[in-house]
Amino acid sequence: MATRTAHTGARTRALRACAIVAVAFVARRAVYARKNAANDDGVRDVGDEDDAMVLHEIARVNAIATTITVPALMRRALRTTRQQSAISGADDVTRRLAHAVAGLMSASAIDALARVTLHLIARRMYVDADRGAHEAATLTESDKARALGVVLERFTRDGARELVRIARAVAEKIVKSDGFATLRSWSSADAERFMREARETVRTAMSMPSDVFVDAKNAKLPFERDGRRELKNRAFPSWETLLLPERVDGLNAAMRELVNEIRLVVRSPHFVVAVNAAMDAAWRAHAEVLLQTFFQVTPDSTLSSEQAARVLEVAMDKIARDDDVDHMNALVGAIGACEGVHFFTSVIW
Repeated sequence: MATRTAHTGARTRALRACAIVAVAFVARRAVYARKNAANDDGVRDVGDEDDAMVLHEIARVNAIATTITVPALMRRALRTTRQQSAISGADDVTRRLAHAVAGLMSASAIDALARVTLHLIARRMYVDADRGAHEAATLTESDKARALGVVLERFTRDGARELVRIARAVAEKIVKSDGFATLRSWSSADAERFMREARETVRTAMSMPSDVFVDAKNAKLPFERDGRRELKNRAFPSWETLLLPERVDGLNAAMRELVNEIRLVVRSPHFVVAVNAAMDAAWRAHAEVLLQTFFQVTPDSTLSSEQAARVLEVAMDKIARDDDVDHMNALVGAIGACEGVHFFTSVIW
């Protein structure tokens, strides 16, 4: 009876979330339809000028994120993830695969989180300026720096360690599955399939309650076990738990409002969608070239599972190197340009 009630509650929550997203989508389409109809009739929408200014501001903030802030934050996050990836009790293949998955997750999540922070700061200052300086509680330069520090503080201290443990659980689950357990060598297609299944597993685990996401063989993942207060009804921690501290002391009123806004956005289904899109873009941006380099000769060439795991680990290490500026900028640009992240940053406004 309890299980049936839990499943019913999960379905109800899922349906409610879908309904909210559907209503928002329909409303957005209706707004665009009205604008297009007005333009077709030769009537100038009074909001066109404001829309153009907002679009210009979004583009400006995206440029800042792509060229300055996000690469530095991402390198720091990846270095932290690497320091936490010395997993005890794991074989070499699982450790390397877990490192690759953790790197993919941290690069994508930190990119999305930094963009959230930058866009919320810019939006706040844009609205303050529009209200008039006498009413504005404008964020100062030190506030901006503090905000970007806050968004990485939790991850650096605890979140990266938890992320690596999640990545290990994901890697172990996939490697032991029917599709990989019998493999003695991997092709480039196998490596790509592993990372795709890793992304899909993470996507499911981070957005579904634990009573829905259960291993097919009834072997619960480490994060579904009892006795973990912060993970009551989830297969894994939420992105909010991984990325944001429970509270931050010593903030002024404007900063408290900003951190609360960041928290609300990170809790939203839109953030999960944006991180999923970022993971796909991050993998496509750098892994294809490396796979072609390591799996030489023909597409049918194969490597041992140890060599294949090393390829995936190197793919993640490459983007964390301080001297690889061009590659890092290309990665950040690819994430920022992907449709899911682009739509997400626009929604914030």
